[in-house]
Amino acid sequence: MRRILSIGSRSTFYRGPVGRAGLHRHSAAAIVAAISPPLRVRSDDGVRHDVTSMYVPPDVPHEFDSDGDVAVFFAEPTSTMHRRFESHYVLRTDEITLDPALPLDWARFEWGEDDTIHDEIERELLPLGPVVADGHDPRVAAVVAHMRAHLDRSDGAADLAALVHVSPSRLSALFRTHVGMPIRRYRVWLRLHAAAAAIAEGSSLTDAAATAGFADASHFSTSARRVFGVAPSDVLGAHLGVTIRA
Repeated sequence: MRRILSIGSRSTFYRGPVGRAGLHRHSAAAIVAAISPPLRVRSDDGVRHDVTSMYVPPDVPHEFDSDGDVAVFFAEPTSTMHRRFESHYVLRTDEITLDPALPLDWARFEWGEDDTIHDEIERELLPLGPVVADGHDPRVAAVVAHMRAHLDRSDGAADLAALVHVSPSRLSALFRTHVGMPIRRYRVWLRLHAAAAAIAEGSSLTDAAATAGFADASHFSTSARRVFGVAPSDVLGAHLGVTIRA
């Protein structure tokens, strides 16, 4: 079947083959589901599990492989959806949850429906759950907004801390608390998201890498392997249907 990549402003959905995703850690919360089970998962303790799905919090190392198609849904740690999701389903934030009880049939998302995927996932995963207040510190929010607006820059903690009038160590601690990972890792995630969006609009891997602030295509590919466990060319090839949602 045709692969699907649907890129939202705070979430991303992919359906298609992955094969083996080597040891990696996402910079966003992820639900990974096997369209044709099993999904073979190895956590950072080396134990293997055959499952139908898993929930992976940000920055938790893992690897998996599947012989068929998989569905992967990423929700940024700064998104309301991520906070509501973890609150509603009471999932662990520091380790993988295997086969979480999620009321969603991932197999039904087919090519041609991708323009509604984000709305449907949010509606079905978050049915009238408790409203969770935005717990993000305004200083962290300001730094994240600055990073989004300047992907070509690699400002360190000292430069970013100066923007919000705190010490570098204080900002680093706030960032880990509210985003769940170091500043540098989150910047890589933002760049990968921007590169995928550029490819969706027709850019080559080389041009997309430059647009997103990577040094070159090799830097882009290496970063993608560390975050997703696969190279961009493994999933962003032919027969890929892509949509971008603001």
